[in-house]
Amino acid sequence: MATIANIILKDSANANKTYVPERVQTGNYASWVNRDQGTTVGNKRASLTVRATTGAYEKRSFKITLPSVDAVTGDVKYTNSVTVETKTAEKATLAEKQELVYSLAAMLGLTPFQLSVTTGEAVSG
Repeated sequence: MATIANIILKDSANANKTYVPERVQTGNYASWVNRDQGTTVGNKRASLTVRATTGAYEKRSFKITLPSVDAVTGDVKYTNSVTVETKTAEKATLAEKQELVYSLAAMLGLTPFQLSVTTGEAVSG
């Protein structure tokens, strides 16, 4: 079975949150989970799906799910999520792919970031 590294994502308070690998299918799917809230329900999750499309394009879907857990009962009250999908030519350069990420971040009013593959840590770019 393939292995994937932990990833670190910043929360709204700019604190590092570690997401540990949950599932992986080499070249197709990977998911991570954050269990910082200490409950068995309502875990925060991040996932990445990669699939080839027609011709020489690759489609990637990124999803982050953040449940809201009731502090008294421990039950999930509701869940917020965001999904981003990209379609890039296989011959596109890394700089061209990063331009998509930076443009999306700017559109959302966020500081551009990139995921460090070696450490799994999100860093400002």
